[in-house]
Amino acid sequence: MAASGHDITKQLYISKKAHLILPTHRVLDAAYEASKGSGKIGTTGKGIGPTYTDKISRNGIRVGDLLHNFDEKYAVAKAKHEAILRSLNYQYDITEIEAQWMDALNYLK
Repeated sequence: MAASGHDITKQLYISKKAHLILPTHRVLDAAYEASKGSGKIGTTGKGIGPTYTDKISRNGIRVGDLLHNFDEKYAVAKAKHEAILRSLNYQYDITEIEAQWMDALNYLK
């Protein structure tokens, strides 16, 4: 949007209650889909399902959390997700996408 001349810092409002899609949510989405074998449902792979699961289970991270103990909350959520991924024997590397995600969060702050 910024590239097309829109100043999103003045025109875009994001609720502090909105849930963040973490890099691990995308990986979980792919892992769940892979674990279903021929019973795949055809997910978009954007992490929406795992994000919603965290929201409903009250484990999600919200935009407002960026301002309060974010690093701790992110580490806890990431550790939970990594435990699930280990149980599914799913191989992944989120180093690059996590770095891009953190850059985007810093821009939002």
